[in-house]
Amino acid sequence: MELRIYRVLRVRSSKGELAVKALFDAEMSFTVVRRDVAEKIGHILPTDVREVTLADGKTKLKVLGYIPISTVPEGSPIDDIAYVVEELAEELIVGSRLWSLRHQAGPSTNRVIVGRNYSSSELYAHN
Repeated sequence: MELRIYRVLRVRSSKGELAVKALFDAEMSFTVVRRDVAEKIGHILPTDVREVTLADGKTKLKVLGYIPISTVPEGSPIDDIAYVVEELAEELIVGSRLWSLRHQAGPSTNRVIVGRNYSSSELYAHN
């Protein structure tokens, strides 16, 4: 079952902070951010990663660099890097290595648990 969960997150990097509409995608193993968003909040740094493949297994996107990002969804801090891509339908796609998916009976009770180590919070899907 594919689960797409959207949440407005305040994301911070070297230049500042911005509220973005983020997609939490259980199929993605990394986080990507659209270039226009990345340029507003951070300095794009070079990376050896040249291309990423989206969760559909077909769509390949050229990586322009990366930015370190920080966010605090529901009080649980998350620090990671986001690969910067030119064209992306979403402002930010949060990869699954930052969170885990737990299914319960029925689509209206799906929850995403976000966190690392001992801290976690729940982001609820709105179906």
